[in-house]
Amino acid sequence: MIARATSALRLFLLLWAEINVRLKSRQAFKSARAWAQTNGLCVLIVDDNLGGVEMASKRSWMAPFVMESGLSKILGDVCEAVGRYVERTSDLGGTAEMSDRSGLPHRDPYAMSDLLSAHRHMFGQSVPDAGALRTTEARVMRGAQVAFVPPLPSSAKRLMDELFEWLSEPGEHPLIAFSIFHYHLLYIHPFTDGNGRLARQWHQELMQKWRPALASLRLEESVTGNKAEYLMALERSDRQKNAAPFVLFMLKLISGELAGKIAETPQAVTRQAADAPVRLSDFLERLLSVFGGRTLTGAEVMSGLGMSHRGTFRKNYLDPAIDAGFVEMTQPDSPRSPTQKYRLTARGKEAAQKIG
Repeated sequence: MIARATSALRLFLLLWAEINVRLKSRQAFKSARAWAQTNGLCVLIVDDNLGGVEMASKRSWMAPFVMESGLSKILGDVCEAVGRYVERTSDLGGTAEMSDRSGLPHRDPYAMSDLLSAHRHMFGQSVPDAGALRTTEARVMRGAQVAFVPPLPSSAKRLMDELFEWLSEPGEHPLIAFSIFHYHLLYIHPFTDGNGRLARQWHQELMQKWRPALASLRLEESVTGNKAEYLMALERSDRQKNAAPFVLFMLKLISGELAGKIAETPQAVTRQAADAPVRLSDFLERLLSVFGGRTLTGAEVMSGLGMSHRGTFRKNYLDPAIDAGFVEMTQPDSPRSPTQKYRLTARGKEAAQKIG
């Protein structure tokens, strides 16, 4: 025990040298990291200060998941939305968009071998060692800063095996587990390139395996449209050493995607004769209930819905409601006016009254 503590202190001092002296002797630091790996430890540097150093034994290298305020509610909302979307696509006899656009061959998202094959298929033309775990050390950059240093390449296989082992029995709701897997795949950084895109694709694969109707979601496109928020969520989880901030962000992103999908299906909003009963999606009902007869700014409507992503709000809530004739702009000739507000149309008011 004393010998191990002494060795750990030696490693600590070497890490201090790496961060503050910028490695006058890189060989010494590499030697210390090699020692950590052979003794069943892994080293994580989240940022350029000593607070990011962490050593752990098997699987405890994974960031803990501590439930945050609001996460239970958003998880419930997403589960409810998944149920509605699955039901709606079933009601349509499978005519809703459910195609798999990845172009990947048949694969099992719970198999490490299939993850390697997917990487080879996706990056075979651009990454020389596509489909193989990296053999060199890496540093993950965000802008001009080093975000973190992934584990040694000699640890990648072991950590990936442990991550897939955890995924087989995660002890969390699938939607939470998939986001945690996504987060830790980015941390391990198993490939020389393409880790981010593959992590998002594999998140999509896992959701599709869980509920086949979710194959129609565009997770990669949603992340691209909210890239700054995505990176901020990663940084918050890194800083807090808690996967929950990233999980919360991904659940909100998926919730927005599902709202759009439900709104896009033929039965989401049935445009009927004025004297016919109006059938609304649950998401449109939420939007209409926010107004309460008031004229509101876009920010006020978003706040009423509990949303923070403007692009998702417009695409999945506001624009469909305007197109369906339930909401109108106060300045329709200047849609981008900074003083633009929104109000219910006569049709929207009638529908809102029926909602109760």
